[in-house]
Amino acid sequence: MTVINLLASSRGLKGNEANISLAQEISISNNKVAIKELIENLYKKNKNIQSD
Repeated sequence: MTVINLLASSRGLKGNEANISLAQEISISNNKVAIKELIENLYKKNKNIQSD
């Protein structure tokens, strides 16, 4: 599963709680692959992913 699939908008969730929890997990584990994937998706057309 990619990190994009775990974002709140991809899971159909409202609010930031899921994204905050995901960010904490990524930072604690120093998951560089997830960080790279998030950065790459900042400029994609999907505005929901951009805002997450």
